[in-house]
Amino acid sequence: ALSDKLNMQSLERVATKLDTAKDYPVPVIDTFVSPTLTVTVAPDGLIAATQWRSFVSPLFRCVHHHDPVVKIKWKADGEKHTETVHRVEACDNLWDNDEYVLQKVSNREVEFYDKRGQLHRLFRKTPFFWVIVERGYFNRNHFRMYAPMFVLLGISALLFMSGDRNLAIIILGLVCGSIVVMIVARRMNILNEVMSFIRNLPPERIRGKFWTGAQLFAGILPCAPAFLAQTNVGYMAGCVAIVGAIMCSLQAYGLAALVEGGGGAAIAGYSMYQRYFLGETAENQAAASVYTAQFMAAVLIAVKAIDSFMENQEMLMKNVVLPKDKLMKAAQPTDSATGVGLSNAIALEAFARGTVSKRLLVRL
Repeated sequence: ALSDKLNMQSLERVATKLDTAKDYPVPVIDTFVSPTLTVTVAPDGLIAATQWRSFVSPLFRCVHHHDPVVKIKWKADGEKHTETVHRVEACDNLWDNDEYVLQKVSNREVEFYDKRGQLHRLFRKTPFFWVIVERGYFNRNHFRMYAPMFVLLGISALLFMSGDRNLAIIILGLVCGSIVVMIVARRMNILNEVMSFIRNLPPERIRGKFWTGAQLFAGILPCAPAFLAQTNVGYMAGCVAIVGAIMCSLQAYGLAALVEGGGGAAIAGYSMYQRYFLGETAENQAAASVYTAQFMAAVLIAVKAIDSFMENQEMLMKNVVLPKDKLMKAAQPTDSATGVGLSNAIALEAFARGTVSKRLLVRL
């Protein structure tokens, strides 16, 4: 229940320093749609296709999350068009070439100016995950509470079929008891008062940092069975959980999902191999239990990766309006007054400000 309250608080939080920063960690690469046009913004190059900047920019603010060169693809008048646009120097959310301009307005919205100067407002294509959330088919708070329990139920069934019935019954009893307690607690009115009291218990000046630390601590709890195993593989699983929790606390959810998902799946598979090929003999029951503990921790870490992925998807749909680049603000009136075209107006204004690049100078 406390985890549920903390998760609700994180979903309802106001815009943070990261939300309003100019280096917002959500890439412009995606498909954007309007009633009349669909534009796909694709990475330019194999390395850019990995979208590595969007993963590491929350950690290293000197690395811009936007690729300097992207390709835009759309279909008009029955023909497919592809153009390469470059990020305008001294601008954070503006790309152009000699005829087309692409501006990122928010995480969900972009503005696309064609060669006739016509403005198209396009919105990020809603991912399937967000559709089922908006329709009420899925609740992330319930997933965070019940997913680990269902995972443990599956592990209990696996242990029961493999012959380790005592441990399977213990895990099954703990999970069933926890589910019953949670269902009963959620129906009690006094629970909300207790949650409010706990939330306001830390002093106001350190409350935010305190709950951030509590969230980090909760994120590393799945690694407890791994550390208790006292093996090299167990320590590796624990380190994966800690690194993933740190990435989430820094809001690098995409990187956290990669670390937790890849590391958890690999360790779980290797632990099962050890469990059934190296530790199933009667004289090696202790080793089998150790491998089971490693497997449990690794699976819980992999499930945590699903939550990190969903958090990363939610960031795509946050409609925090980004500040318009000053160069774009000045170029639009210049285009309206002279009719030279928005791309040329951008080059003119950059020249007037002394920030013109070689690319824009060639255009002039």
